[in-house]
Amino acid sequence: LIQLRTGHAPLNKHLYNMKSADSPICPACEDAHETVHHFLLSCPVYECHRRDLFFKLRRGSRSLATLLLSLKAIKHTFKFIGKTGRFKRT
Repeated sequence: LIQLRTGHAPLNKHLYNMKSADSPICPACEDAHETVHHFLLSCPVYECHRRDLFFKLRRGSRSLATLLLSLKAIKHTFKFIGKTGRFKRT
């Protein structure tokens, strides 16, 4: 949670800045820098999982602050992350 809040999560943009990834581009969509915002809110590859997340949280769920700060939202955010399988290697 702290890594997501600070932008130091094992996503390609951060890993690239640390010289641990060859590219900052999202490996799922290959269309944008893989930042926390991109991963949680805009990557088209994870849209089906995101719809479920937004449905459960309803109002205000489309903000990074809500997803990472609201006690109710954090549980659902981590379920979303698990469904994407993005952090399985880490």
